[in-house]
Amino acid sequence: DTDTLEKPGQTWYIDADGDDYGVSSVVQCLRPTNGFVIGELLGTGTDDCDDTDPLEKPSQTWYIDADGDDYGVSSVVQCLRPTNGFVIGELSGTGTDDCDDTDPLEKPGQIWYIDADGDDYGVSSIVQCLRPTNGFVIGELSGTGTDDCDDTDPLEKPGQTWYIDADGDDYGVSSIVQCLRPTNGFVIGELSGTGTDDCDDTDPLEKPGQTWYIDADGDDYGVSSVVQCLRPTNGFVIGELSGTGTDDCDDIDAMVYPNSTFIKSYADGNWDDPSVWLCGSPSVATDSILIKNIVNLNVIAVTLTANIEIMNGTLNVLSNNVLNLGNSLNSSQLILQNNATIHVQPNATIQLEGTLISNIGANINNEGQIIIKE
Repeated sequence: DTDTLEKPGQTWYIDADGDDYGVSSVVQCLRPTNGFVIGELLGTGTDDCDDTDPLEKPSQTWYIDADGDDYGVSSVVQCLRPTNGFVIGELSGTGTDDCDDTDPLEKPGQIWYIDADGDDYGVSSIVQCLRPTNGFVIGELSGTGTDDCDDTDPLEKPGQTWYIDADGDDYGVSSIVQCLRPTNGFVIGELSGTGTDDCDDTDPLEKPGQTWYIDADGDDYGVSSVVQCLRPTNGFVIGELSGTGTDDCDDIDAMVYPNSTFIKSYADGNWDDPSVWLCGSPSVATDSILIKNIVNLNVIAVTLTANIEIMNGTLNVLSNNVLNLGNSLNSSQLILQNNATIHVQPNATIQLEGTLISNIGANINNEGQIIIKE
């Protein structure tokens, strides 16, 4: 008799979750556990949709966060919690301030790091909800998000390995790790080789796989080749020589090389004596003939506009034959060095339009005639 509410026939409404809304009722005198009279509650006393959850109650405002980023984009008023629905205290922000509820990264206060060159390193940042152009969150990038040294070049980035090619031959000799491209620095894909396999980075010709042609006698023609990085003794690249690099017929004599000088016997009208080495068949218009090392040139009737130089050898003009050297358009020289011999046999003739040069020690054995027209 101390509580005016507790009396026979009293209707009590049960609010087990304490949300001020009841879900069922009981008629009895004493107040039951979680029992309230209608005036102590909101609503009708039996309009709570879930009396085990104090958040689920009539007229509750739920904010929808479909992408789970803790920010809502819209709201609905109903008793039961909708899918992806939260009350304002369960979310950050206002409940409807998410700019894109399909992307959990796009939300208010998000920090985006700008990586314009796509090298996985950012150079600056911006705070906004929507993802900006070339914008990434820190977990999508390497580094700190603002440690790129040049955001216009995807090769320039922290931890980049640069290989130094100082001579520009496409092969590096050393490397350095830094963000900015150093002088003569290249990444491995810009070079040939391993990036550190150049044997000499001061000479662009010395590089791995280089073909060197050997010219031992210094006549500008090679006789053989070798592939290696360092320049070998008497080694040259093809552009430093004449010819093909391997077309010298004698690489111990600088006076014997293609299209210039020859050691060859001439008989029966052909340059075909296999006993003497020949660089190439002589041209009557341009090539000189060299007789040396006790080699005899036996001549039958022939006309040449080339020069003939005799060094320690013999020029034999056979009987009843004429050696014509030079003409009115192309004069020739007949040069006799020390120990040189000319033998003009009986009824043989040398007819020279040009110059006869005879040095001390030369021998002219003329049994025919020598006609010189300068």
